[in-house]
Amino acid sequence: MKKINLLMSKSNWTSFGIVSFQSVINEYFNFLYIEDNPILDVDNTAVVTNLLKTNWYSNLQHDGYKIISDLMWGGDEPLVKDSFVVNTPNWFWYHESLLYQAYDYHNYTPHKTYQKLALIPMGLIKKSHEMLYDKIEPFLDMCYWSYVERFEKYLPYDTAPYYPASKGNTGQQQRYFNPRWYDNTYFSLVSETEISIHTKLHITEKTFKPIAFYHPFLLWAQPGVLTHLKSLGFETYENLFDESYDQTDNLNLRLEKIINNVKNFQQLTYDNITIEKTLHNHNLFFNNNIIKQRIFKEIIEPILNWIETKQ
Repeated sequence: MKKINLLMSKSNWTSFGIVSFQSVINEYFNFLYIEDNPILDVDNTAVVTNLLKTNWYSNLQHDGYKIISDLMWGGDEPLVKDSFVVNTPNWFWYHESLLYQAYDYHNYTPHKTYQKLALIPMGLIKKSHEMLYDKIEPFLDMCYWSYVERFEKYLPYDTAPYYPASKGNTGQQQRYFNPRWYDNTYFSLVSETEISIHTKLHITEKTFKPIAFYHPFLLWAQPGVLTHLKSLGFETYENLFDESYDQTDNLNLRLEKIINNVKNFQQLTYDNITIEKTLHNHNLFFNNNIIKQRIFKEIIEPILNWIETKQ
């Protein structure tokens, strides 16, 4: 099969420029950059762009080149009319897994000490973080926690930020991993990017970190996220928590149920059921065969089918 050329710009970052992702999809695509002045074939080339307001591709679109809008990191509507939208709620699983393997994080083995109750990382000031902080504050002395933009407080044992925190930016090395965060705590309390029922399902690296690192989790997220994770084959922790919060649309009631889980948590050594769940999740998260199959079905095949219709 002839490979499709994916044309990008070095000044317009997209998922398709990530080396670890390219290594999975390079059987189907060639990766070209407009700045390198490549020889192009309009029938065999698709232009990839993101949501940034840049028109580097406008002349190409005028000349009949197919446009792909990369929305895998979020967003609802492409800026490019008549483009093909690439999006999957599972993108952060695939991206994080490939990235963590490049960093050798997949070889982490837990050495539990159970010194603290929960791991609660928060970065930017946003509604979800503010609501959670107001309710979880009485428990924070028992936890490893951060709230960078509001208090300039990083997690203990965190690596130095790239630059000092400022309004709208934490400066954090977001993918830094310290084993002590997971060894020394019982579970993660994740404050996700989206908590509303009125936006499409959006699950980020925040949720997939405890899955990768053998950690039970509570998710202050959109309702239905636990259900979606189960549909992917991951285990959740109904043996430890009342997970009815996942089906609770009302924000305040959902958060109340989550806080009650924290309040009522039994600080006991993981039993065999919990250990088996953490191991299953870790192994599935880093299963490259499954990831490649899912990437083909959710990303590659739809692109190829769309390009075929445009020939």
